Amino acid sequence: MNGISVIICCYNSEQRIKPTLEHLNLQEANFPWELIIVDNNCTDATVQTVNYCIKEMHQLAERTNIVKETEPGLNYARLRGVKASKYDLVLFCDDDNWLNESYLQRGFDFLKNNPDFGVVGGNGIEKCEINPPKWFDKYKSLYAIGCRNDGEVSNVYGAGMLLKKELLSGINFSMSDRKGDSLASGGDSEICYNVISKGYKIRQLCDNTFYHFIPKDRLKNIYIYNMFYAVGKTRKELYKIAPKHYKLFNPSYRLRKDIKNLFKALLKLDWLSVKCNFYSLKAYWLN
Repeated sequence: MNGISVIICCYNSEQRIKPTLEHLNLQEANFPWELIIVDNNCTDATVQTVNYCIKEMHQLAERTNIVKETEPGLNYARLRGVKASKYDLVLFCDDDNWLNESYLQRGFDFLKNNPDFGVVGGNGIEKCEINPPKWFDKYKSLYAIGCRNDGEVSNVYGAGMLLKKELLSGINFSMSDRKGDSLASGGDSEICYNVISKGYKIRQLCDNTFYHFIPKDRLKNIYIYNMFYAVGKTRKELYKIAPKHYKLFNPSYRLRKDIKNLFKALLKLDWLSVKCNFYSLKAYWLN
């Protein structure tokens, strides 16, 4: 392994990118690494902000490259970053992820010492702009927060995902992932499925943490409703891609499960959960 290419895909990231860069500038790594910023049709001052910030950051000033991807969608932006990368490991860092100072080193060491693994993920911890609502703990996994299992897993979040670049060779994404203001995702799941199909394992390191900044607008009820709508849509798309792998997303199971969750919420008079499950059902069955 000759190093890590950190890829940050940006769509109007002007207000979020500075602390993300500041944390990257503090990385303690004993191997070469670079930072690639992908401008995915930004209409704000993202690029100018990045250029202004890195002038004052000793680690980033000489190792940052900004590239453009005109096709909207996170997956297209990621692949553009991969194409521009020069190292054989790539790390997908969202524009609101604040990596701890040893994040790169720990991921690098794990993949170097465990050649049968192709992907390693970390553990996102919420950093909310305001006090989160009561429902946040129940649904925070939708924000790519938390650790599913400190060990081998079948999937890790795209935020903070480190993988061998060779495993992306020949991948043909069926989904664009997040595009513009749409919350529909699934790109991380497609990557993980592709890695497993090639015979590699996936690991999550729960003690390798990063902060995930959550602005106040993403803590409103309307946002979580939109998130559930996106979840329903994503489940349907993933089942189409690999029905044997995503068995829990098949129509008969989802209908029983989602209706059961809906009625449980009704019995508890939990109206927010009622609406959430309704939006998930609507997205799965009406798209």
